[in-house]
Amino acid sequence: VLLNYLHFLRILSMKYPYRWVVADVDDTVCSSTEDMSKDMAVVIDGLIEKGIGFTFISGSPTESIQVQVSQQIYGQHYLMGVSGAHLKYIALSGRTQDIWKHKLLPDQTKEIVEASEKLISEFGFKSLTTKEDQLQNRGCQITVSAIGRKAPKEDKQAFDPDRKIRTEAVRYLKTILPKDKYHISIGGSTSIDITVAGITKGTGLVEFMCQAKLKPHEVLYIGDSFDIDGNDYSVAGLVDFLPVRGPKDTLEFLEDYDNSRSETKERNIETGHTD
Repeated sequence: VLLNYLHFLRILSMKYPYRWVVADVDDTVCSSTEDMSKDMAVVIDGLIEKGIGFTFISGSPTESIQVQVSQQIYGQHYLMGVSGAHLKYIALSGRTQDIWKHKLLPDQTKEIVEASEKLISEFGFKSLTTKEDQLQNRGCQITVSAIGRKAPKEDKQAFDPDRKIRTEAVRYLKTILPKDKYHISIGGSTSIDITVAGITKGTGLVEFMCQAKLKPHEVLYIGDSFDIDGNDYSVAGLVDFLPVRGPKDTLEFLEDYDNSRSETKERNIETGHTD
């Protein structure tokens, strides 16, 4: 199914070239909490040089995304951390600039942390790292990483591969937190992200497109978490989106997309047309 979808997007991109790619980070362009691979960095830098814009979006803080992504690529790009609550521009020189940052209020932080602690106790989550690594205050978002964000990769992959544990955890949180105040979603391999209602990757994407003057058909979103409780779900229906199973799928698509654009340009030169 994925290969057929990749083929469909390849054909679509020949006729309607995207101006911008918005990509999830963990398990999309990188393995969870790991740095971007050299192969991924090379193909993304190549697309940036050819005029394709890139924004990397994650439930993680922008500081973490800078290490995973920005330190691996050279081209200018944007980072949208904590599920769309914080947008940062990374210039070609490495200079950074905050565009927006929507922080939690103290009473909101207190309410979410208390609910998260009840969740950890109720579900018996045991951190393999530290308490602070399990329950993270990211300023704009509270994240519960069930066994610790920095737990060994093998343990994280084995913890909840079908997301059943976290789906039940999300349902539990929705019974103890006011439904109209907070947005709760599944992220990464072991995490649950909690933001103020109205702060999602989808709303962040819409705000970004407005500022960048991008039309929906000009943007492609790539992510791994499009199920109803996933943190990429809020993007579905806003722009074209590509569900992937991991960085390998993403790399395959980006290489194919890069090649399709090159082929299209060659044909246009031969026929006297330009994009």
